[in-house]
Amino acid sequence: MSLLSSATFHNRFNTTKPTVLNAHSASLHLQNNFRPKVQNLNLVAESKRSYNHWYEQNRKHRWRYFRRDLDDLTFTQACYGIIGTLVAVYVLRNVVPGFPKLSFSFANHPWISAVTAMFDHHDFHHLFANSLFLWCLTSVFPGGITGIATLSIFFLGGLAGTGVIALVNKARLETAIRERNPIKYNNVYFKSYLGASAAIYAITVVQTLINPFGSASLYGIIPMKNWVFLAGMVAFDLYGLLSETKYKHSSNGSSTTSHLGHLSGAAFGAVAYAVMRRFRIGFSYY
Repeated sequence: MSLLSSATFHNRFNTTKPTVLNAHSASLHLQNNFRPKVQNLNLVAESKRSYNHWYEQNRKHRWRYFRRDLDDLTFTQACYGIIGTLVAVYVLRNVVPGFPKLSFSFANHPWISAVTAMFDHHDFHHLFANSLFLWCLTSVFPGGITGIATLSIFFLGGLAGTGVIALVNKARLETAIRERNPIKYNNVYFKSYLGASAAIYAITVVQTLINPFGSASLYGIIPMKNWVFLAGMVAFDLYGLLSETKYKHSSNGSSTTSHLGHLSGAAFGAVAYAVMRRFRIGFSYY
């Protein structure tokens, strides 16, 4: 076979052609291969910039967002949150060794315990009664006031009940000192008060004044108007306060009903309702 014929045979049957890349084609080849990676890097950078912007906005206006969440809180959600807090405090006090004493007394850091006393309870029956009553309020009064108003009335109503008790007991201490009666002084000085009853009374009064002619059922059996139910509660505590059974039959205030605290919480609820009506704040329907 001649040299020309062999070259022709090679060109006819050898279909593989060498790839020759010049500068332009090599650049296109690199761009096509690395373009997805560059796009991914751009997306990551854009995500970082978006996150940084979101973080800065939330850091600058975090109180505004927190206040917006509180404004969206309903009365029922606030009551459930209060019940959860009361149960958690009771469990911690009975499970954790050395858990601080939260009840109010002049012997137990009166300025601090005045705030913490409303979150503690004497025993399980005390906790169950207050939690059940608060849960029943969510079915009797599903609306009326907002969640943030509920929390505010609860906290300030509890402080009002403890504050009035503190003022009365301070006067009793001064009387015991003038009479030089150490037994009476010790009974008042070491007497402790705890529970969320005054705070719950304040919420009950506000909701009843908003809807006084609504229907409620005593123990789920006896139907009555809301104002009748509230009047019965107040009358019961007035009778207990006037008879002073808690001072005659027990020297330990934590095991008796604090009628004075209940009435103080109810009085604060009436004042709170008047302020809310005057400035039209705290109502869920405004």
